[in-house]
Amino acid sequence: MAALLYLVVAIATLAAWHRWVTPLSRRAAIIILALPFLFTGYALATNRVFGGYDILFLCKPYADYAKDFGWDHAHNWNLTDHVLQFAPWQHAVRNAFANHEWPLWNSAMDSGEILAANMQSAPLNPLNLIAMLLPLDLATAFNATMVFFLAALFAFAFARELGCSEHASLIASAGYATSSAMAFHVGWPHCLAWTTLPFVLLAVRRGRFALLTIALTLLVVIGHPETLFHIVILAAIYALFEYRSWRSYAIAIASGATTLALTAIVTLPFLAALGETWEVRARKALALNPPYVITHDIWKALLSTFIPYFGGASWWTPSQWWDFGTARVGSVVLCLAVIASLRLWRRREVRFFTVLCAITLLICWKVRPVTAVLRHIPGFDVALNDRLGFASALCLSLLAAFAFDAECVGAAALSGTATAEGSGRHTQRIVITVATILMIATAALTPLRLHAGVDKQLVIIGAAAELFGIAMLLAALTNKRAFALILIAIAAQRFVEDTNIHPTIPRSWFYPSTPLIAKIPRDPLFRVTAISNFFAPNVATMYGLEDIRGYSATTYYPYLLTTPLWCPTSTRGYHEVNDLSLPFLNFLGVRHALTPVDMNPPDGWRVVADDRSTRLMENTRAIPRVFVPRHIRFIDNHQFTLDEMSHATDFSDVAWIYSRETPPHDEDNGNATLDVHRVGSRYEIDANVANGARIIISEASWPGWRAYVDDHRVKLDRANRAFLGLFVPQGKHHIRVVYLPDAFVRGRAISLMTLLCMLLNHAFNAIRRRRSTLGTGLHDHA
Repeated sequence: MAALLYLVVAIATLAAWHRWVTPLSRRAAIIILALPFLFTGYALATNRVFGGYDILFLCKPYADYAKDFGWDHAHNWNLTDHVLQFAPWQHAVRNAFANHEWPLWNSAMDSGEILAANMQSAPLNPLNLIAMLLPLDLATAFNATMVFFLAALFAFAFARELGCSEHASLIASAGYATSSAMAFHVGWPHCLAWTTLPFVLLAVRRGRFALLTIALTLLVVIGHPETLFHIVILAAIYALFEYRSWRSYAIAIASGATTLALTAIVTLPFLAALGETWEVRARKALALNPPYVITHDIWKALLSTFIPYFGGASWWTPSQWWDFGTARVGSVVLCLAVIASLRLWRRREVRFFTVLCAITLLICWKVRPVTAVLRHIPGFDVALNDRLGFASALCLSLLAAFAFDAECVGAAALSGTATAEGSGRHTQRIVITVATILMIATAALTPLRLHAGVDKQLVIIGAAAELFGIAMLLAALTNKRAFALILIAIAAQRFVEDTNIHPTIPRSWFYPSTPLIAKIPRDPLFRVTAISNFFAPNVATMYGLEDIRGYSATTYYPYLLTTPLWCPTSTRGYHEVNDLSLPFLNFLGVRHALTPVDMNPPDGWRVVADDRSTRLMENTRAIPRVFVPRHIRFIDNHQFTLDEMSHATDFSDVAWIYSRETPPHDEDNGNATLDVHRVGSRYEIDANVANGARIIISEASWPGWRAYVDDHRVKLDRANRAFLGLFVPQGKHHIRVVYLPDAFVRGRAISLMTLLCMLLNHAFNAIRRRRSTLGTGLHDHA
């Protein structure tokens, strides 16, 4: 199914691109269509899952059933984000659409979290929307294949725009699409965003409003703000290089403004939520006090860029210092790029991409003077700038295309002349020099690599792949079939070096159920958790359960401040519960927990069932998510709230309401009978209040929540530092609480109005052209 959908979507894309953007031959289209099969062909052909979802068997209760599924080891520990973020996010997006809601809120993790506003869930990403035709497990292979395809297509088109021949453009396409940047990061949202870099640069070069607006809009809806920032900066630098008139700058600025208006539905909610996240605070603090980067680390990053498996392999993990090798494109592309830099320096494009490559490589390697400068530039100070290695990979690939045209195509045109023979010998010397340096470095560093734990087989395989590629390149420089030999060399190198990063696994391994997971009630008013590494965070999303823990890119800062109350001893990269006796767990509505089978239940907990080495417990003291506490304590200091809650034992008795309008004091809360229903992310509450009472909802109080009492909007309070509270007057009332940020409402209106204006403008122009054509025809007839 995934293979068929890929072929349909890719062929339609190629046809549209050929019609409206860049003409391409049938041979070029077939090569671009086939390139992704180097990495995802097996998953597509066998209808399997592409990605590191086998990691799930490292934690219980799945580990108890690993042998039953035929699993014996984790293929690549570095793909954790696939399991704990990307698939759960997409599952939450699909559920929201199934409930006829815009995917604004994810209630399944961190006691509630933003969904669309984190941008990486990307509900408007065209690939995610198309992938909804497939089950989520098969969508993994489709999405990965499309990433390689789009990288290949856009790089090819940009190389053609720069004047490269079709053969040379295909070399650039293969170099970028099969680089280590793409091969490793293919499952991450930022990788898909980086595929658009050559498309954006192509649109900048043409200077057409419509094309640039489409490219930038695609970049925004793909959903990775950091990469959006990096690519826009690169596009601006390229515009300074290309543009010679103010009109071109005006078109680019107008296109950027239109893109912002068109995508306001995406960007405004993100910007509104950004200041509430822990991650922004953490990155700013890191920029002010960066870790010390020693020279040896820089050398390791540099060497791993050019020498395969220098620091190990990501799936092998024999050492703690292997590097992604983000800019690694293989020695074939590297040799051609060096040829271009040395022999074609007089060309403006060669100088630009050589300098850009050098700068982005220095940033990618985290060279100290460069990183020190970036720490003082807004945007770069909070970004992971080593990802600019994607730009390095594109630059090297484009330089390789320039060299191919100059050396192979040019040599063919000068065949038999003394100039051609001299040029060929000079080029061969450059290739042999670069190859010799790489081989000497590989041999000299072999003892270090072996000492660090790199497997001998990896060293031999990497060296053999590089030797094969260089041999094919040398043969190509004097062969009429140069293009075929070079393309085969690139494909062979990249297949050998990086196709083992992502495993292809059976569909039965994709979030399988177990007896204990099946026994947990799906109660919308209570949550679950697990001890230590059991039932890893966010995984509950895939089973219709909701976890208090999370593993996120946008953690609500006030919620994080409450973690000492319920996970004070966490040592992992996510919230880790180790003590079920903590009273705050009752407030969070934790009704069930998965624990080791030998763990005794604390007071208030009882054993529900045991299965192999895992136990399911029930908390009899869990407080429903919506409740009325007996007392209210008004307080005007957040830290005092946390200090007092740390000593509380019964959160059903008292709740803390933050208020600057009233002095700190205590008061009795009223009585109320509640009938609560949840519809998606919306609460529908029928309340019978004996006298005025405050209702507490243990949902994370991200900005954007709204409350209505009998259809009249009322104020929401901040309760227990990071949760929701509201006052309901005496009598019978219907209460509706919904997450609908003002930023989303404004953004939706701006986006729809902009889209409507663009459609009307297009229709007006079409009518005007038609009338003009008709008038010309009548005049000619007369």
